[in-house]
Amino acid sequence: MRLKQIIKEYFNYSKSEQNGLIILLVLLFSILIISEILDSKEDDQAFFERKEQSYLDSLMQSIETKSVTKNRDSLFFFNPNIANKLTLSKLGFNDFQINNILKYRLKGGWFYRKSDLMKIYGIHKSEYNRVLAYIKIDSKKTIIKENFNKIEVVDKYFYFDPNTISPLIWDSFGVSRKISYRIQKYLATGARFQTPSDLRKIYGFDSLKLNRLIPFVSIKASVQNKDSLQSVPLLDLNLADTNQLKRLPGIGSVLSSRIVKYKKVLGGYIEKRQLLEVYGISKSEYERIKNFITIDIHDISYLNLNSIHLDQLKKHPYISNRLALDIIRYRDRNGKYKRKEELLSKRIVDDSIYKKIVPYLRLN
Repeated sequence: MRLKQIIKEYFNYSKSEQNGLIILLVLLFSILIISEILDSKEDDQAFFERKEQSYLDSLMQSIETKSVTKNRDSLFFFNPNIANKLTLSKLGFNDFQINNILKYRLKGGWFYRKSDLMKIYGIHKSEYNRVLAYIKIDSKKTIIKENFNKIEVVDKYFYFDPNTISPLIWDSFGVSRKISYRIQKYLATGARFQTPSDLRKIYGFDSLKLNRLIPFVSIKASVQNKDSLQSVPLLDLNLADTNQLKRLPGIGSVLSSRIVKYKKVLGGYIEKRQLLEVYGISKSEYERIKNFITIDIHDISYLNLNSIHLDQLKKHPYISNRLALDIIRYRDRNGKYKRKEELLSKRIVDDSIYKKIVPYLRLN
């Protein structure tokens, strides 16, 4: 009944209305067909992409399997504490496993037993069992093998004297070539490491690496000829030049130059202990040379509180820019200083700094 009614109503439309309805139906039908075709193509494309990816995965698996199989046939003994990336790769470890082994060692990790290899994330029991028979971990003794100018350190560290070991040994400890060069340059000046902590003098030495090395530092006591020490003349710190200073035990070109430069910025040495303020002179080095030096304060360059300019005053190592400014401001506002003690009484400077600078101050 409904269909008849629709047909009847259709023939009641005008000719143009009938044409419009036919065109609309054709458009709707076309849209449905196109939508089905596109969906079908997307399904086919996704299918082919999955097949292609599956093939590639299978191919890569085949290549990796062949590579591992080849490496399995050429397994060799190795120490996981020193094996490099190339060695581990030849043994069949993948990049992910190799990187995790190297990161573990870089953070200070150490393989004490064969089973410790299982600690590494990404190494499964099957992988561990594959190389188990070839893992070689030596006891806590150091074996150094020199072959074609290369060193292999089987243990991580061993007792050493930083004054005598070669750059090759520093290299085996993981110390950079730059730091090794600085150490050799330091020793070339005639200086010497007296205590393990003296290694901290080397600029740029990684503190973490240094803290691991220091417990293994064993410095042999230097045997100096008593006659040679007795022949060292008594030197006046304020008069001696670099060549004369180099005659002091343990003082080379670098330290002698620093001693002279610091004398100039101070205006002269007032006491022997000021040598401890020279960069590179340790307490042990000071104790070794203090009996060979003397000080004449007659050649001191003084600072005249009532006439010195700001730029000159703040160059002194004991006087900060702020303190220099406060000293000049007080003089400008209140007139010339009557007594040096005004710096204390007017709270321009604290007691500790005052004691250091007062020997260099004058009022006229």
